[in-house]
Amino acid sequence: MIEFLKENGELLLRYEPEPTGSNDYLKRLVSSEGYVLRRVFFVCGDLLRETDGESVFTFCVGREEGAYTRLDPAVFMTDHTFYIANDIPLTPKTFIASRNISILRKIDQILGRDCYIGGDWEAVGGLSREAFQQLIDQFPGSAELDKYANMRVSMVLREFFAGCDEYERIYDRYIRRKRENTGYLAPVPEPSEYNVRLRLEQYRAAYRSLAELLENYQAVSEKRWQTAVQDILLLLYPQYICSTREVSIPGLGRRNKRPDFLLVDVNGFVDILEIKKADVLLLVKYRDNYVPSRELSGAIQQVEKYLYCLNASDRARSAVCQKLGSALPDGVSVRVANPRGLLLLGRGDGLNEEQSQDLELIRRQYKHVADIMTYDDLLARLRNIVSALEKRLL
Repeated sequence: MIEFLKENGELLLRYEPEPTGSNDYLKRLVSSEGYVLRRVFFVCGDLLRETDGESVFTFCVGREEGAYTRLDPAVFMTDHTFYIANDIPLTPKTFIASRNISILRKIDQILGRDCYIGGDWEAVGGLSREAFQQLIDQFPGSAELDKYANMRVSMVLREFFAGCDEYERIYDRYIRRKRENTGYLAPVPEPSEYNVRLRLEQYRAAYRSLAELLENYQAVSEKRWQTAVQDILLLLYPQYICSTREVSIPGLGRRNKRPDFLLVDVNGFVDILEIKKADVLLLVKYRDNYVPSRELSGAIQQVEKYLYCLNASDRARSAVCQKLGSALPDGVSVRVANPRGLLLLGRGDGLNEEQSQDLELIRRQYKHVADIMTYDDLLARLRNIVSALEKRLL
């Protein structure tokens, strides 16, 4: 039996061993060699405060320091030090989970630093008393561990034997009932205020940059324009980790193709980005309809040819892989498989309702070739993100 008590500023562990036929481990309790109780507490003769023959042993396992009790890392076998508020009652269940698993060691492995529990936990960046109790309550017991082990084994066996998938359902049903009975809902982590403010400043700066570019587009060279807009697009499309300008792609004829940018996502897949300036005319009227202008049709055809070359030419794929490979992180390989196009051009704010509807029809018609966006689409997206982030800080 194990219990905890406090005397003269010390946290004491009182151990009453069960009668056994061997007293070897009792000798180790009071020796410098020491002994591990329940696979959780390491005690030795240096910590011994009192003993009643071979029936009761009392060890010092911590000391009060102000409003907290400092637990001896050597006793609890942790790499870091735990401090528990003095008003938290301590029992074996505070430290020992099912199958003699040390709760503090599990926390220590994940947290990797000293930890304060309860008290003025916010001031020291610790863990609230309620959260610690919830962690204890939700720690997996024997039944859950058995069901989890059965589920993991069945996930392998079901590929070879029929009828082995029931254990996954059993485990899911058990977890669902456990949460319903305890009223526990997994907390949804909220981003810290610092991260929200950092993102807000990024998107505000991008919005200002794009607005200024659009106001002075006639004075900006095409190359500088494309580079500035590319940076904004990469912020809005964070799945891309690499962007390379004007990579030469062997064409099906004599002339090579040079897309504005080749984009590579986190899995190594390549897409094409084509950027035109904001003064491109998007629509012209044909009878009672608005159809793609010459500039828009030409840009779509241009993207379609780039995609066709990448899909149809082994030389083109090889050239792209060779060019982009060195720019990617270790472990990410270039992959050319059904690339998609992104096409940015023109303005959409000056369009009337009929023109907007026809432009949307054109976008849908060429969806298999490229996502067609206007600069006002980008402004609206940036504006909405800024507004959403500002509301988080209210």
